[in-house]
Amino acid sequence: MKTDVKTYLNKVSMKFLYYYGEMVRLRKANYDVVFIISQATVSPQLIQIIKSNQNVLVNQVVYVLEDEKTNFLSSIETTEVPMKILPDFKGPSLMRNLIPIGRFLVKNRPKLILTSGQSATLLGMPLGLLFRVRSRIYIRHHADFHHRYGFKWWIQIDKLMNMAATKIVAVSENVREILLEKESVNESKVIRIYNGVDVQRFQSLPKPSTNESKNFRIGIISKWTDLKGVEFTLRAFKKFNKKYPNSFLHYIGPDNNCLREITSELGGVPINSYLIEEINLDVPKFLSELDVLIHVPVAPQVEAFGLVYIEGLASGKKCIFTISGVLRELPFPNRYFALVPPKSSDAIFDALEDIYRGNSTFEKIPGDWLDQFSLENQGISYTTLIQNEIGKR
Repeated sequence: MKTDVKTYLNKVSMKFLYYYGEMVRLRKANYDVVFIISQATVSPQLIQIIKSNQNVLVNQVVYVLEDEKTNFLSSIETTEVPMKILPDFKGPSLMRNLIPIGRFLVKNRPKLILTSGQSATLLGMPLGLLFRVRSRIYIRHHADFHHRYGFKWWIQIDKLMNMAATKIVAVSENVREILLEKESVNESKVIRIYNGVDVQRFQSLPKPSTNESKNFRIGIISKWTDLKGVEFTLRAFKKFNKKYPNSFLHYIGPDNNCLREITSELGGVPINSYLIEEINLDVPKFLSELDVLIHVPVAPQVEAFGLVYIEGLASGKKCIFTISGVLRELPFPNRYFALVPPKSSDAIFDALEDIYRGNSTFEKIPGDWLDQFSLENQGISYTTLIQNEIGKR
């Protein structure tokens, strides 16, 4: 019993020393850049921004809104960049984070505040304006979601964030168009910086493990929402599996509370013919074992970017796509993958069958087109932007 108490007290003491040390470190330093992040469990893109700033000696501190220990937090810790974790409050409770962030801004007077994620932006942009942070930049990750569903209140909030920001990073030309045309943002305020992908890693996938069952493996990486069109893929697979029982579906991305709807769509498909996972941290390995990858958003402006498009094309795997997000910027897309119309399970089935029978051949995606989405280029673009902003008088 004494040992348990001693162990507990040691743990409490270590935590106290850690947080006290972080508090002292934050108070002593005068930071040029405050980076506030929310809604990020895994994000090599954000880690790349932090590392690129670090490489050019940008004096930065990172605030993360998070309730649980995640791989993302562990990745930030390895950079040794000062980090402060705040609770990820929902709804009006989010305002409880105004005081600690506001206090930090008053004490340190940073030159630039950068935000990523909806909660982070809702806090960072108004606080940056209130406390006269000279450069206020947010990364716009969503596309036309609020406009598509007529969320008038959220559209007004988006416009307020646009007004509070001095610069807005659009992650694709699609997002840039939405900001300019649907939200009337001044063109000089919007900067396009693509999301980054570890292109080389996806171009050199590991060899797939031996597929003794000779399954024809079909993959999906997507959240379960009506904008992603996953239900049309499931209906196509249900029909395809009935005709080709050796087919297998591996679906990554849906929350566990969506399983009932998904299994309902797959009703009649043998349970050993599909696998559903909420998270898979080794996407390259997942892709290496596929015969075909499917991603079919329901409209051209639905995707803000579409990382899965770039990952799939870089992997060299056969793909079935609809055009959305960054794919709108690819010339002659049907040269490189099976292009299907939105909301068509029949078209997805036909494309699957052509690929299965070996009737579909596609060109390799041009390397120079892929290279513009590298993590390195993304990091350089953000660092250049940040250095230019904090260098202003």
